Amino acid sequence: MTQHRKGPALLKRTVMCLALGLCLAVTSMAPLQARRGQTGIQGNDDREIVDSQGRPWQSIGRVNNNGRSFCTGVLISDREVLTAAHCLRSHVAGRAWAPPSALHFLAGYTRGSYLEYSGVSAISIVPSKPGLSKYDSDFAILTLTSGIGRKIGFLPLEKFDRSHWLADQKRGVTYSQAGYSQDRAHILTRNATCSITGFSEDGNLFMHNCDATHGDSGSPILARRGSGYSIVGIHVASSRTGGNSIAVAGLTIAKGLMAMAPGLPLAQLR
Repeated sequence: MTQHRKGPALLKRTVMCLALGLCLAVTSMAPLQARRGQTGIQGNDDREIVDSQGRPWQSIGRVNNNGRSFCTGVLISDREVLTAAHCLRSHVAGRAWAPPSALHFLAGYTRGSYLEYSGVSAISIVPSKPGLSKYDSDFAILTLTSGIGRKIGFLPLEKFDRSHWLADQKRGVTYSQAGYSQDRAHILTRNATCSITGFSEDGNLFMHNCDATHGDSGSPILARRGSGYSIVGIHVASSRTGGNSIAVAGLTIAKGLMAMAPGLPLAQLR
C-alpha cells in the first residue's frame, strides 16, 4: 500500500488555510458547478473530480514554483516531467526563468498529501523562433532529482499531428484533459470527454474545447489507446472569450524533446 505523504511546511500551511472551504465544495463526484464567464470554461463546466492517486492519474502532479504559483505537469519517464514553459518564470527576479531549486513536483497530489515528491535538478526549454507564436515553444522538460516515474508510472508521448487527428475523427475518438485548476487547486479534475477542433496552419498547435482554466497549463490532453492512455499534447492557453483553448501538439513536443533531452529513451515516444 502506498503511503500518503504530507507536503512541505509552506504547502501544508496553504492547505490548512484553504482546506475547509475546499473540502466542503468538492465532496461530490458529480460535475463541478459552472462559474459564469470563467476563463477556459466553455459552456457548462464539465470538469469532474478524479482519484489522483489511482491509475493513470497518479502520473499527473502539481508543479510548484517557489510557493508562489503552480501549474500542472505529467511524468513521461522515470525522471522527466512535461509541463508548460511559461509556468517556470520567476516571481522574484522579474520574468527571468526560475532556478531549478525553486521548482517542486508532487505526483498524485490531493488536499495536502501526495504519492511522490521530488525537487528539480534541471530545466530544458526550446528557444522561441522568429515568426512563430509564443505558444509554439511553450513546453519544457523538468529533470527530477529523484526517480519516481518507475515507482508510480508515467505516460507515453505520441508524435501526434494533424494526420493522427483526422484518423481519430474517422474512428470517433474523443479526448480527455486532467489538471489542477486554480479554482480547485488541491484536487485533480478532468474533462472526461472533449474534442480537438483544429490545428494551426504550421501544425505545431491544436485547438480544443476541454474545460481548462488557470493552473491547468501543462496539463496533458490524453487519448485512450487500447487499455491505456497516451499524451497527444499539453494545454498552454485558455480562451478568455468562450472560444477554443490552445495546446502544443505531441509531434511538436517530441521534436523539441529529441533536441533538448536526447538522453530520454525514445521508446517512450509513440
